[in-house]
Amino acid sequence: MKLASFFETRTRDNGDKFVTCIDTTPEWLAAAIRDAHQGDMPSDWIFETIKATCEAIDGGPFDAD
Repeated sequence: MKLASFFETRTRDNGDKFVTCIDTTPEWLAAAIRDAHQGDMPSDWIFETIKATCEAIDGGPFDAD
């Protein structure tokens, strides 16, 4: 499975789009995302950056399994 498949883009009530994880995100990836926030509130920029990183890994010679 591709790492980026654990993310989805949703729309807030005000029309703004944001990236978040799906419910079946592996715990190790969810923990890495929490660590990236360093105790701060969820950040759209961090989620977008992690998704972009996962997309780059998906395009390389790595395997998520």
